[in-house]
Amino acid sequence: MVNDSGEEVYKSSQKGGQAAYSHALAQVQHAQDEALPELREEIAKFKDPVVVGALMYRSVRERESANLMLQKILARLDAMEQKISAMEQSPVARPMQPAATEGGAVMIPDVDREIVNFVQEKGHACADDVQDRFGYKGRNAASARLNRLCELSLLEKQQVGRKVYFRPKMRS
Repeated sequence: MVNDSGEEVYKSSQKGGQAAYSHALAQVQHAQDEALPELREEIAKFKDPVVVGALMYRSVRERESANLMLQKILARLDAMEQKISAMEQSPVARPMQPAATEGGAVMIPDVDREIVNFVQEKGHACADDVQDRFGYKGRNAASARLNRLCELSLLEKQQVGRKVYFRPKMRS
């Protein structure tokens, strides 16, 4: 079977003139003549009720399989929604509080203690100051540490313009 496309026929007609065009057209016609009987046989198969029935049966089975898969997915989604709604309705988990010693002092990691001491020495500090002093790669990590120390009532925060400054908590 010759594998000439219409584009190749057109190109050959442009290069070699009418004779080349006629030759290329004859090759395409020959390829078409070779393919037509095979194509007619395939079309005839679709007139056979057994073939059509087999195709329909296969289609129905695939659809049933897809529906079963979708049912399983929906069941899992429903289970996830139930878990999420149960989590939303449950009381909010309290953040872990650090252990207090006998004297009432809060036990915190050494890094946090150093940050509190740094803020006390300086009087006030922002996340940029803590980032520079303690070598944090990003300001978010320093800010998170400072905010955690505020939650523990070791520092207070005050916004001044676009910056947030942290200062030692005044004990009463």
